[in-house]
Amino acid sequence: MEPVVGKAGTGVYVVDNEYRIAYFNEVLEHFYPDLQLGSPCYRELCGRTAPCPGCPLGATLGDKTLFFNRLIQTWVEVEAADIEWPGLGACHLLLCHEIDQNDKSLPFKLAGSAGYDELFELNLTANAYRSLYHIEGKHATSERTGVLDGMLEDVGRRMIHPDDLAAFNEFWNLDTLRARFADAAAKDANGGMLRDRFRRKQAEGGWRWIQQLVVPLPCSPGEDELALCFIQDIEGELWDDPALFMRFAPSPIDPMTGLLTRVSFFSAAAELLAAHPDQPYCLMAIDVEHFKLFNQWHGEQAGDSLLKEIAGLLSQAERDYGAVAGYLLGDDFCIAMPDRPALVEELQGKITDCVRRVSKEMAFLPSFGLYAVVDPALPVSTMYDRALVALDSVKGNYAQFTGWYEEDMMEKMEEDHTLLLEVQRALSEGEFVFYAQPKCNIATGKIVGLESLARWMHPERGVIPPARFMPVLERNGLVTALDLHIWEQVCRALRS
Repeated sequence: MEPVVGKAGTGVYVVDNEYRIAYFNEVLEHFYPDLQLGSPCYRELCGRTAPCPGCPLGATLGDKTLFFNRLIQTWVEVEAADIEWPGLGACHLLLCHEIDQNDKSLPFKLAGSAGYDELFELNLTANAYRSLYHIEGKHATSERTGVLDGMLEDVGRRMIHPDDLAAFNEFWNLDTLRARFADAAAKDANGGMLRDRFRRKQAEGGWRWIQQLVVPLPCSPGEDELALCFIQDIEGELWDDPALFMRFAPSPIDPMTGLLTRVSFFSAAAELLAAHPDQPYCLMAIDVEHFKLFNQWHGEQAGDSLLKEIAGLLSQAERDYGAVAGYLLGDDFCIAMPDRPALVEELQGKITDCVRRVSKEMAFLPSFGLYAVVDPALPVSTMYDRALVALDSVKGNYAQFTGWYEEDMMEKMEEDHTLLLEVQRALSEGEFVFYAQPKCNIATGKIVGLESLARWMHPERGVIPPARFMPVLERNGLVTALDLHIWEQVCRALRS
């Protein structure tokens, strides 16, 4: 009989209708060296005394089941199908493989979610938790493992918006959590999943809307009760969906800075521009360089104090200039103000002096991106995007802190983006080549070496010089791939 095979790393086994193992492959034997034919699969593979809750036997091929295998303490995905096995008749073929706990497909299948930033395993019996996955540097975080109720108290105190704290504490009432799981399971087919939305503190300051989903996992009597909690950033979803925005929209005024929040600022700025169609206005985007590092060096409290001081200057500018200012989370501010050079320079000087006085380091000075309003009917969100394009043109440039938007900036961004899309194809198809430039000893006049110079032989654009593509690759972290490609070509040339 030909051996049953699956994809690489896949455990394959066959069981009869009494759950007895009739066949297993080498992959499964690697994980279970004492595995015996004829033994019950639930005992040998899962350490149970009875068939596993949610056993996939009898499923049609393509249906997949996720298990937390308590015997080997890892997540396993199992796919099952009916099969006729020689000497036993009707049996069940099962394909299984271990799931990396950082694999983001894990909770997708449990809860139908589209993406998440953090994943936690909660042990409700032991009052413990552990972090299985999180995006570095985005949200303020707690320890990776610890006591569950202590972690929830810490998160509520440090990371949840004050206006959402009561709802957060009610959602995470551990005394009622099991009953709410049961109620949710009785009402729908999502296995008792619970969800709610809160505003959470970001690592760089400010708040973003997140959704928490908690999924109970199947367990047998006497086993620890486990649940998965994963956290999604829904800030963009909130602004794009009017129904969600009306239900969960934050206050129009940011409680920390006292300035208008994002959507409220866009609306107020549009009204200001519409009321003065004949007067020149501009939008100025403001960003503090390396603000995340400032928070790490000086603490979040110092970071919040700096943001409040900048907000105070913008509030004063609103009164003095007839302007509208907003706080757009993190360290991002924007102001719609009269386009008068003296006023713009005055405000920039005040903000720069403020940041320099507080930070005392050159690395944390602010950058400014400006867009001169040409068409007041243009959406303010689009104007702000263009101010950000101008801001990006000077970020990291300590000799120039102000950039004005120009039409060719957008064209260059689109061209750079197109260039990036073509790089991988060009590398794989050998379009990057090197030219050997001789190096000469001036004293002797002899050639002492060669320098390899990269050139892109584009099939449609011809030769693209490095001055055009190297800055794009360096800004986007792809220059190493080109280096390795050229080194390989040079080594092959030397060998030949």
